[in-house]
Amino acid sequence: MTDQIGIYSFKLTQKRYQEGAFYLSMILVGGQVKALDGRFYVEEGHELAPTKNGFRIPLEILEDFKKVLAGDLRAIDDKVLVENKSFRFHVRYLNDKYGEAIDFRKYKTTNKYTGWDRSGIRMKLEDVVTMRDWLAGFDLC
Repeated sequence: MTDQIGIYSFKLTQKRYQEGAFYLSMILVGGQVKALDGRFYVEEGHELAPTKNGFRIPLEILEDFKKVLAGDLRAIDDKVLVENKSFRFHVRYLNDKYGEAIDFRKYKTTNKYTGWDRSGIRMKLEDVVTMRDWLAGFDLC
């Protein structure tokens, strides 16, 4: 049995995300924490609707994830945190016409498609700092 328990939420500063909030949740399988899920949810009254804008970090690499975010965010060139034969999960700093941000995204390799996955999320640096600071004081184990 898989359960999801919300542990923290905050508003993102990007205009496109003004109709909801970013939620951090624990993913439990059989009562055991297996992953951290970070995802944007659209909020409509008391209803929450998850979107594809987000990422999932397996518990085994959560400390590595926190270490990547703990340093200078502008120095994150392109860090691969998970790699298997169908995808790589990247954390990378971007500075382009949309401004400075950290992008959390999979790079997929399949028979039909090779390239960046549309799911994932690009967050402004100040939002990543909010998430990082909260995660620094929280232990999922």
